[in-house]
Amino acid sequence: MNEAAVPAETFTVLSATDLNYLQHAVACIASLLANNPQARFEVLLAGTQDLTPALPRIRRSFQDEPRLRLRVEKFALPEGFSYPAHHRFTVETYIRFWIAELLPDAHRALYLDPDIIVTADIGPLWNTDLQGKTVAAVPIPGSTRPAVHGFPPGSEYFNAGVMLIDLDAWRAHRYREQLLDYLNAHPEAAIDADQDILNICLRTDWVPLPYYWNMISPFYFLSHDLKMTQAELDAARRDAKIIHFNGDSKPWSYFSRHPRREEYWKYLRMTDWRDFRPADYTPANVVRKAASRVIPAPVKRVLKSLVG
Repeated sequence: MNEAAVPAETFTVLSATDLNYLQHAVACIASLLANNPQARFEVLLAGTQDLTPALPRIRRSFQDEPRLRLRVEKFALPEGFSYPAHHRFTVETYIRFWIAELLPDAHRALYLDPDIIVTADIGPLWNTDLQGKTVAAVPIPGSTRPAVHGFPPGSEYFNAGVMLIDLDAWRAHRYREQLLDYLNAHPEAAIDADQDILNICLRTDWVPLPYYWNMISPFYFLSHDLKMTQAELDAARRDAKIIHFNGDSKPWSYFSRHPRREEYWKYLRMTDWRDFRPADYTPANVVRKAASRVIPAPVKRVLKSLVG
């Protein structure tokens, strides 16, 4: 007698995106499906823009995938909502404040930024013991932001691009109201937009995840002292399960230097955006990039000093 089939686990995911980042969010979904072949996904793509013009391409990307239930929703920000203008962030980044309302029937959800590629089984992440806390997230090693916000010594600060959230606890604590109230009262605290507000309001209500669940760009481009040994850094890079292309070196740029950029292209090719070409992929830039590979570093520095 055959054993009864084990029901597939279902993961609920929210990603907030605008039209510019939509194809990247679709690549993220493709990576989730490819690396979790036994799982089912309920995914919501939400944005303040009308995303429906892209629906045919989204449907073609996943038309043969019965494990995915995908909703695309235009989110109307409440009247009177305001946020500090920032050249690096759009208003979409604040949509995660409303995650409990957007997913009213869910008890647990995973929030993923659209500039993310998943490279492994996320079951262990989904089943993380939250230890009575509301959120699990990956701390930014060596972050100076706790001191900026006056946190007690030894406090950590998480990157909000990957968050596992207990939605029942989120609702019970009325975090949407707390976050909006704090943002309204202290807009100057939103240095990195919603991320600072989340860290302030959830300072004692989150558990840290291993670095490999959100490998942000500082792990590959040492922009500050991570306060990690080389062995720790090498292990995090080796074990990376979620690659987060935050910062300036986006993999969809022709000049991207990100060492994991091919992961993005691998999964984008599984979608209807497979023929995408970077805006900076021009004949002149092809020549420039080829030349940069053969010109010795000292000569590059001299040329750069002459131009600058």
